Amino acid sequence: MQVGEWITAECIDTRMGSTKTQGGIKPVFIVELACDSFAMPIIKYFSCQHKGKNYTVPHNGNFAKTWRLTKGTNPKNQYSKAQQLLNQLPGHLFLVKGAPKTGKTTYFKATEIKPIKPVYSELWTPSGVLKKRPKKVTFQPPEIGNELATSWQKVGNNLAESWQKVGNEETLQTPKTLGLEPVFNPTSSGLPSERNHLPTKPLLEAMLQDPRFYKYPRQENESDDDYHQRVINQSWEKMDW
Repeated sequence: MQVGEWITAECIDTRMGSTKTQGGIKPVFIVELACDSFAMPIIKYFSCQHKGKNYTVPHNGNFAKTWRLTKGTNPKNQYSKAQQLLNQLPGHLFLVKGAPKTGKTTYFKATEIKPIKPVYSELWTPSGVLKKRPKKVTFQPPEIGNELATSWQKVGNNLAESWQKVGNEETLQTPKTLGLEPVFNPTSSGLPSERNHLPTKPLLEAMLQDPRFYKYPRQENESDDDYHQRVINQSWEKMDW
């Protein structure tokens, strides 16, 4: 076997440990593999962080990428307890590449590792890197509220101008002496201009409550219908059209 050549090996053991680096002692995941045609033990180290009772790994770190290609899942909630995932690797076959390492013991240090039968998905690239999710497109409905408010305001202004014109054309004139004191607003009429358009009872009652119009005291024993009819008749008589 030559250095840099891919070797087929089976994971036979996993454990947590530490290794000495230039930055000091760092926690690592240790994956031990074996090859029938290779007498030297094969070791692969994965970086991790030790937090309390748990070991965590980055979502796009080497261990997480190897896990996705090996198992075909992305257990994002378990990367904060990655030792539980590490314990599930024994029995899987991998291709490894590296070189012998000598020290207190001699072993083959794997620098690259990948499953023999990688599992691909739309969620990650062929190397196991998670793909970025497409940004959600938020639909922005047109601001019809402001447009409606503007339209209704225009309608209201037009109506106000129209009623003002009508009021100017049909301004009430002070009636001649009829024995009753008029109480009205001389700038607006509020009454129909033709005799065949008589006001209804509800309209008449509202008119009587308005200080712009004449007020008629109700006579004793006078019914509602008689009273309303008298007011209508006298109103027409008093108007100087």
